[in-house]
Amino acid sequence: MKKFISICFLIVLLNSSASGKDNSLTLQTPIAYATGSCIDRCHVNYLSYRTQYKEDIFLHKNHSSLQNIECCECHNNDPVNTKTHGGLIIEENDCKKCHHKEAKNEDCLKCHSEVSDYRNGSFPYADINYTDMKTPDWMYKAVLCTDCHKKEENNFLFQDVRNLCIECHNDDYGLLYDKWQEFLREETQPDIYGYKKSAKMQSYMLQIRQHGIHNIRLSRILLKRIEKEKDNSEKK
Repeated sequence: MKKFISICFLIVLLNSSASGKDNSLTLQTPIAYATGSCIDRCHVNYLSYRTQYKEDIFLHKNHSSLQNIECCECHNNDPVNTKTHGGLIIEENDCKKCHHKEAKNEDCLKCHSEVSDYRNGSFPYADINYTDMKTPDWMYKAVLCTDCHKKEENNFLFQDVRNLCIECHNDDYGLLYDKWQEFLREETQPDIYGYKKSAKMQSYMLQIRQHGIHNIRLSRILLKRIEKEKDNSEKK
């Protein structure tokens, strides 16, 4: 029986050689998996991802699901066990093909609803016990997003907000803008890295740092409240 199997194998091998076909293994082209493969296998909770990109917070739920964007349109699709897997392949200019095509206030609010809430005096996070009445920004009703965020001629970048403040007010308002930015940096920077055990509080501090200039009154109230609760927690 063993001799018969050996003869059969030899015949197949000779036929293959005679045909001139190359039977060696070849590398296969990587498969571009659909988004479903990524989120079904590994990233099952990707809709809750809040990823810091430069000075902004990137929300996957506003892009992948709502805009029907596949994972592989922005991320490297190399095999899972490689260092390059999941790396960003999209560049800032690619983002701007969709964002800010037409600067209209209602378009801004589709993505930046958190900023609008902050300007209106809302910060609905029970973790810092903010239960007071709303504290809207002084200019909430009079100023639109597009009044302070105007695009450059190249349609990619925005004009410097500080200069726009001076255009509407005066040079002193530019100095005031600088002071507010400095205040937010000094008050939030230590706590962003100090709350290592609380990812939620880190997230809140980042939001205050990012949105704080839109409502400096609310920012001062929130930072005082956070400092008070931090002192209380240390005493326990």
